[in-house]
Amino acid sequence: MIVLIKGADINSISTHYLGVNVEDFNEKIKLNEDLKKKLNLSPDIKIVLTATRIIRGKKNILKDKGIINLIQAFSKLSNRYPNLRLLIAVGKAPKILRDEFEGSYKMLLGYIKFHNIQDKTVIKMFELNEMSKVYQASDVFVLASENETFGQVFVESMECGLPVIGTKVGGIPEIISDSYNGYLVQPDDSSILAQRIEKLMNDE
Repeated sequence: MIVLIKGADINSISTHYLGVNVEDFNEKIKLNEDLKKKLNLSPDIKIVLTATRIIRGKKNILKDKGIINLIQAFSKLSNRYPNLRLLIAVGKAPKILRDEFEGSYKMLLGYIKFHNIQDKTVIKMFELNEMSKVYQASDVFVLASENETFGQVFVESMECGLPVIGTKVGGIPEIISDSYNGYLVQPDDSSILAQRIEKLMNDE
């Protein structure tokens, strides 16, 4: 750390994580049926949620954010669990990045079609102030990133009482303790990710 190189006392340094507004993300508020109706899903549907940006930039953002790995994991479960759906919540792209967004979106549709889960996948844009409803209507949250500095979405999911699965990269292990308040998996292991999703879906 730069501050240590500059001579700061390590005992005077502490880490302060980003928080959430608990009034916005409250696990007591249940809006499952309303959101499922909006997404044309029946009340008995179970939702595996991921929330991320898909603006490509210099990297393959779908791989970097673990969406490809999640699609592979979900495809392993979809035939055995006909009431399971994958909800990919994406942020709205500013006009200046619209072309990059469209490129990543088409690529995403291609991966979904390749794994034959197009009838079990919903891609939806949500405003930030809508996300609490999305978390509360879902059953499992997954962000299988290959790189992640922190992962604010995990904090938001937990505040809504949503079980979470993350990867052993970046700052995610500082939020999730494996098998304690969620699960941690390797970012390239879709088989283990599928097993963890299945376990959480079956835990009541």
